[in-house]
Amino acid sequence: MPISRALLEQVKKLIPPLDGSLHKGQSGQCIPTINLPTGTIKINGRRLGRVGVLGGALDYTGAPFFASMSALRVGADLSHVICSPTAAGAIKSYAPDLIVHPILDPDTPPEKVKPDLESLLSRLHAIIVGPGLGREDYMQTYAKLAISIAKERGMFVVIDADALFLVGKDTSIIKGYRRAVLTPNVVEFKRLSEQVGVNPNTPVQHRASEVSRKLGGITVLQKGPTDIISTDSTGEAADLTVSHLEGADAQFEQAKETVEVDVPGGLKRCGGQGDVLSGAVGTFMAWGKCYEDGAFGDRKVPASRIPLLASIGGSILTRTVSRMAFLERGRSVITEDMIPKLGQAFEEVYGDNHKEGKLDLSYCIMPPQWEVLSSQKRKALQDSIPQDWIIPYIPIKDQPNVLDVPEKSGLLTPRELQITNTEDVEVILGKLRTAEWTSEETTRAFYKRAIVAHQLTNCLTEIFVERALERARHLDEILAKTGKVVGPLHGLPVSLKDQFTMKGLETVMGYVAGIGEFAEKDSVIVEILYQCGAVPFVRTNVPQTLMWGETYNHVYGRTLNPYNRSLTPGGSSGGEGALLAMKGSPLGIGTDIGGSLRIPSVFCGLYTLRPSYARLPYYGSKNTMMGQESITSVLGPMTNSLSGIQAFMKAVLDTRPWDMDPMVVRKPWDEEEWNLCEHGGVGAQLCFAVMWDNGVVRPHPPLIRAMKIVKAALEKAGHKVIDWECHRHLEIYKNAESIFAADGNHDYKAECAKSGEPLIKSMVPSHDEEVAAGYEYEPPMSMVKTFLGDPPEHVSAYELFKLHEEKRELRKSHLDHWQKTVSRTGTGRPVDAIISPAVAYTAVPHGLNTDSFYTTLCNAMDYTTSAFPVTFVDPTLDVPHEPHEFYNHEDKAIYELYESHLFDGCPVGLQLIGMTLEEEAILRMTYIVDEALQQWKAKEQ
Repeated sequence: MPISRALLEQVKKLIPPLDGSLHKGQSGQCIPTINLPTGTIKINGRRLGRVGVLGGALDYTGAPFFASMSALRVGADLSHVICSPTAAGAIKSYAPDLIVHPILDPDTPPEKVKPDLESLLSRLHAIIVGPGLGREDYMQTYAKLAISIAKERGMFVVIDADALFLVGKDTSIIKGYRRAVLTPNVVEFKRLSEQVGVNPNTPVQHRASEVSRKLGGITVLQKGPTDIISTDSTGEAADLTVSHLEGADAQFEQAKETVEVDVPGGLKRCGGQGDVLSGAVGTFMAWGKCYEDGAFGDRKVPASRIPLLASIGGSILTRTVSRMAFLERGRSVITEDMIPKLGQAFEEVYGDNHKEGKLDLSYCIMPPQWEVLSSQKRKALQDSIPQDWIIPYIPIKDQPNVLDVPEKSGLLTPRELQITNTEDVEVILGKLRTAEWTSEETTRAFYKRAIVAHQLTNCLTEIFVERALERARHLDEILAKTGKVVGPLHGLPVSLKDQFTMKGLETVMGYVAGIGEFAEKDSVIVEILYQCGAVPFVRTNVPQTLMWGETYNHVYGRTLNPYNRSLTPGGSSGGEGALLAMKGSPLGIGTDIGGSLRIPSVFCGLYTLRPSYARLPYYGSKNTMMGQESITSVLGPMTNSLSGIQAFMKAVLDTRPWDMDPMVVRKPWDEEEWNLCEHGGVGAQLCFAVMWDNGVVRPHPPLIRAMKIVKAALEKAGHKVIDWECHRHLEIYKNAESIFAADGNHDYKAECAKSGEPLIKSMVPSHDEEVAAGYEYEPPMSMVKTFLGDPPEHVSAYELFKLHEEKRELRKSHLDHWQKTVSRTGTGRPVDAIISPAVAYTAVPHGLNTDSFYTTLCNAMDYTTSAFPVTFVDPTLDVPHEPHEFYNHEDKAIYELYESHLFDGCPVGLQLIGMTLEEEAILRMTYIVDEALQQWKAKEQ
């Protein structure tokens, strides 16, 4: 958990008041005794905390100085350095304030030094062992002796630096001594984890707790970008939380607590900063000993929590002073710049009224649990990125278009660039089948590029590199041994929208409640991918509820469009859209209930296919509105090539998915349909109809130009193109949205209530998001809210039945309307397919994607639909249109949104609409349209 107000209030209790009553000081004031319920305790002079540092050999004099001087600057009354004679002179010369004891003589037997060491430690409240210790045998022996004496006396102990090496070799030195704190850095923590036997598969955020558990409950302060402080004395027992307000006499046999300290620090970590931390923690522990003895305070904090609280107090203080010194010195900052500012940092963190120990908690209020879980999940995702695949941060304002970054990053080899720049999936599959490219190198290449894409667009939700590479190696071994591929997608990396469950992984699906829910089995589509020889390798981001044409949620945040990161990639398969646009995957699988495949595809320049209901297996996948079966979600492929769609569809259908999902229709790959038998056959003249607008929202100029281009290309290729006459569109739109909202949004609210996260009601960026810089747009009220109200009404079962009845009638009416076009086509057939926008505009600024009816029409009528790229926005060609007679307020707002320079360079795509269950035919006709486009463009250029 992060730092809470209650937790910091307990840290505050360890800070002694400066009222002159508890120390001699210059005035010689002293309180000789203090009356406690347990008896009278004598106060021996200075009681503000006496700290000792054991360390300092010939070559290591700076570290003990930094630690002991930091203790003084934090507020320790006295600071002693116990060192070797060879180090004493140098340390004394650094500061006369330190009391130096050169008793760790390499030539003196430790048993002769022991009385002096015992005498010294009897005058201290806490001992810091390790700064400047080194690994020479005699210093390690003295450290072991000092720890032994401290344990006998019940002292608080900080174990740092090379003392960690000592206790790692022999954990019995410290195991079970819960008055100790270990302060390892990244390297030391890795070594210590291995030495105590922590499972390497333990999640990063839980490893400190596991080290503590294996050492019997010692507090572990794992230093890093975020300091993780853990204590776990539960052993194999169930988790217990320490009571926060029990008396000091209460001792806890079992306790488990983890705190993350992410208070901002400096951007440069100095050598010696760890010594400052150990000095600060040691001081808090010394104060804690005085508190425990009753020298001040209420003794309501149990002694068992003092190491944890001291670690928190020292960590916050050290990070704060690091920030202050860095702001003043920049990259030239050194540890000596930090130490003089410790007093100022102390005031900033804990307030300036020392008598009351006032603590400034304004920046440190405990967030709600759903925020904590989201933060932990984001951190786990970041931690799963291999360190050598991390690229420098690139501000959005400096480079909105990041498509070229993978090639310029230097992370991918020339061969990896060759692999990932190959857009044609059939070419990739051919090279995998012949072992010209191995599955392992292909998966690694796309994984690298996917990780680069994620760092630029925030497109991923699950990264499992080794799992995917292990699968790829297994496929390579089979091919090498047998000479045969596992299936038609052998060795192909495939990305998955964060709905498709994979055994052993969480499927968050944009909801905080999904965190911690690990799948026990694969969804059917994932099983089929394995059968086909594919390599599922990443999962991609979605919006909360899935019912948005953008991609943002509380867990992973916002996904950006790589063509212009100030614009949305669409949704709900927006993570797939951004990833594929960056060529971070050769083939992705998304879903579509109202346009969720097609919107990101046209916004990101991709191909996709929205199949009809139940053509492909959805069983076992997570979804929103699971029981809503009137307008159902479907899954489909997204790629940079039509061959990818064909390969996917044929591979999946050849596995007989109806044997695995009871909802799938019993229809294998249909060669007759692929050969357009119901459309005159391959080579026949086709008749397409263009839907120039849908009577709800008129498209922006680039979409009109794209439709004109496609019309010209098809006519040039010998096909016929007529205008589509819209039919009952507003009725269809209202009916579909009424079905979606029939539960009054209860499904979304119930899912949010599981975690306490709020329901997202707008995709507009918050002020703390980078994309909010310069944001000046006001999203219009969508037509959906006009239809349904906000919030929508929860209708009765009978009212829902009537909506279903109305939908059937509308489908029949629209089918009849389509069939009647036979009188206008000249082919003797009705229109073969409709060409229309998928959205009325190209990618828009985040929060402004409100129109969805161009796509929802196909979902409501269950028309098989593809999407394909046509061109890019060109401000010289796509000039604003004159105002037209607006259909409604949304149409007017979308018209006013258009500024050609805002969308400059964005992909412009369209959709091709066929009749129900015409997947093979629509795919073949999309090939025909695409080929006509390429030929037309070649001649035009």
